[in-house]
Order: sequence, then C-alpha cells, then structure tokens
Amino acid sequence: MANIANLLANEIIKWDTGVWGSLIGFFDSFIMNYGWTIIVFTLLIKIILIPLDFFQRRASVKQAEVQSKLQPELNRIREKYANNPEKMRAKLQEKQMEFMKSGEMKLGSTCFVMALNLIVTLVVFLTLFSSMIGISNVKTVNTFISLDNAYQQAIADGKTEEQAQEEVLNLYNSGEVTDSWLWIDNLMKPDTSVGVVSTYSEFVSIAKSVSQSPYTFEGEKALTEEYYNKVMAKVIAEKQGTWNGYYILIILCGVVSFLSFHISMAGAKGRRKDAGQPMAGGSMVNVMKWILPAIMVMITLFYSAAFSLYILTNSLFTLAATPVYNAILKKMTNKNSNNDNSNNSNTDNINVDYRIKKITKVEE
Repeated sequence: MANIANLLANEIIKWDTGVWGSLIGFFDSFIMNYGWTIIVFTLLIKIILIPLDFFQRRASVKQAEVQSKLQPELNRIREKYANNPEKMRAKLQEKQMEFMKSGEMKLGSTCFVMALNLIVTLVVFLTLFSSMIGISNVKTVNTFISLDNAYQQAIADGKTEEQAQEEVLNLYNSGEVTDSWLWIDNLMKPDTSVGVVSTYSEFVSIAKSVSQSPYTFEGEKALTEEYYNKVMAKVIAEKQGTWNGYYILIILCGVVSFLSFHISMAGAKGRRKDAGQPMAGGSMVNVMKWILPAIMVMITLFYSAAFSLYILTNSLFTLAATPVYNAILKKMTNKNSNNDNSNNSNTDNINVDYRIKKITKVEE
C-alpha cells in the first residue's frame, strides 16, 4: 500500500524547483536518504569549485608578495617625509603608480578573480537556498498526499476509521514517505524543539506555495482542518511533544563559522606581517567575528534542517581545505623564492666574472 501511495504522490507532484532541484532529485533517487544526498551533493559542488577557490587564494598570496617588495620603499618614504605629510602622500602615490606601471602589481586580474569567486559563491548560495525551500515544501506536500492516499485506500478496502489511521501511522513510521536523518525526525523542519508534524495552518501555508499542489482550501473540495486532523490523528498523537531535533546542527554551524573566521584572519595577518604591512584589526574585526556566526545561527534556527546540513557541510569542507590550500601555496611561494634567489646568485656570479676579466685585461 505504501508503494501505491508513493506512486500516486509522485504522479501528482514533480519537483519543479529548477536545475538544483533536478540535480538533488537525481542523487536522492539512488542514495535514498535526503540527508546523505545533501551532504554528497554539497561536497560535489565544493570539489567542482576548488579551482576557482584556489585561484582566488593564489591571487591574494601573489598580491601579498608584491606588497612585501613595495613596502620597504614606502616605509623609507614615510620616514624621509615624516614632517611633510603632503609631500609624503605625493611621493607614496608616485611610487605606487611607478610600481603598477612596472607590471608587477596586477590589481585588475586579482580583483577580477576575487570578484568572480564572490559572485559564483553568492549565486550558488542564494539559488540553492531558494531551491531547497521549494524542495522542502514539495516534500511536505508529497508526504501528506501519500498518507492521505493510504487513508483513503484503507477506507475503500472497508476498514474502519481507526484502522485507516493505524495504516497512516504505520506508513509514516516506516520512513518511506518521510525524510529523517540520524537524530532529526523531519529534515523539512529546523533542528530545534519544534514539533515533528506540521499543524493544519502550517500545512496550508506550505501547500499554497507549491504550484502543483492538488489541494485547495476554499470551496466544496477544500482540504479542511477536520479532515487533515482525521488523517493525521494517530501520527499527531504519537509525535505530540516530541522535539524534531536538539539544536546540534545550529550549534555546530555557529562554532565552525567562528573557527573559519579566526583561521582566515590568522592567515591574513600572517601575510600582512610578511609584507611588512600594519595588522588589520580593531573594532570592526572584533564585531565581525561575532556577527558572522550569529548570522549562521539565525539562518539555521529558522530554516529547514536540510539547509542547515548544507551550510554545515559547506563550512566543514572549507575549514578542512584551508590548511591544505595554505600548505600548497606556501610550497609554491618558497619554490618561487628559491628560483629568484638562484637567478640573483647567477647574475652576481656573472658580474663578478666580468669584473675579474676586466681587471685581468687592464693588468696585461
């Protein structure tokens, strides 16, 4: 009966949540668990975006290297014209323009890579956010369609109302029409103390947002609160007072965001120190290190656990990948530095040989 109900539901509503919905639906069709589907899908996106992320980090490191070459000259100008601020500003601008014209400082390419990475990241985040809200709504409606079909089928088979409600409860607990993951009963709801089952008013709000929903809430064929509660009676009774989650995803998202910010700032401070630049800090940094985690907590507190799972997986991947990126970039920087030193050494040897030959010629 569960399979019949699922078939009927799938025939009524297809995922109409765009490209992301189609891709997530494809993975979900063989992973068969929405929570693990979100994790796998998020990791796949992060892997695809590795080149862009790496190039953006590489551009930042190159910019820091160039700044480290320029900084000693700028410091000398500051010391020389410390008593003449106006002339100092003019000389600093002149030196920076001279350096930019030399071709070593490529601000345009660096800004382009950083802007491109930011745009792609925002587009992926915002479009996925919208799609996952749509998917959650469709899945919630599909769940009730399946339970409703099971209830109607049981009544059609001559069973009593109580027996039909028992069929609905069995189907719900089987996990065939619901999406749970580890400690979370319903991934379509937040990982909080909210109820597992949607109330009638919640369901009405969700169903109205789904364009292909078969339910109406006005007229003779309207889905009434009485009928909804009749179908869901035993499910509501069993799940009443049960928490959907335990705030675990929410806490983890806040902690990982806090750690990511600290690691990012530590790397930026290290690059500024190497470049001889003043440390970036102050009140703004201290405020941001709390604001960003707070934003993550607010998002995960009020939206589905499925989206919280996406944010957490995304953040954990970035947190784990950052030391790897830094190690690779450090190795590349050291290699370039050794090559530069080797070239400088060869140049010095050539100059010494030239001077020796010149002295020998004069003596002859």
